[in-house]
Amino acid sequence: LYAHWTKNVYKVDINILSPSGEQDKKSGTMDIRYSYSGNSFTGMTDQPEGQQVDYQGTITISNIKPTTGYYVLSVTCTSGADLSSSNGTYTYTATMTGTPSGSWDDTIVIQMAWKEFPININILSPKGEEDNHSGTMDLRYSDGVTLNDVTNESVVDGSKHLRHGWTIVISDIKPAEGYNLKSVTCNKGTLTDNGDGSYTYTCNFGNEANGTGALITIQMT
Repeated sequence: LYAHWTKNVYKVDINILSPSGEQDKKSGTMDIRYSYSGNSFTGMTDQPEGQQVDYQGTITISNIKPTTGYYVLSVTCTSGADLSSSNGTYTYTATMTGTPSGSWDDTIVIQMAWKEFPININILSPKGEEDNHSGTMDLRYSDGVTLNDVTNESVVDGSKHLRHGWTIVISDIKPAEGYNLKSVTCNKGTLTDNGDGSYTYTCNFGNEANGTGALITIQMT
């Protein structure tokens, strides 16, 4: 008489979540490898159908590519199983010992977050100095914040942060007495002259590192 032991086999859900916590299947992709089947999958937005992991088996998640403007905030699992990371590759080891539920036995959550880009707006004197006396402007941000007759953006929070695709409309630029507007430029992003004295700045460098800054310069003469 012989006893034949087999390892339990479990189902693990893998969710890439948007910054708002939704599994929209548009927030990023990943590569996945299952030790139990030996199968590998690339460019996945969700776990592949029919794949399982046996007790002490592994799921390797690599090459996580967030959608433009996002970054990986965290990678966690709901059961507290062993989840290790090295250079952006995550290895999940199935440590559960109970009977498989027949449904999802654990969930790996890849949480995305918005990158935030600080945008400084400086009105400069003819000497190139930000003296807070060379003029004023109105600012309208795409998230609804509106500022009137300000000398820079710092009245918001030190420097207003934008997300990829967000805009600032700069209007009603009023040079100080004796000054004239020479130019409105930026060192990163896109600045459009609307032809009516206003300018629209678009933050469109979402593939750069979170926290990358940009500068809009309003030069007086």
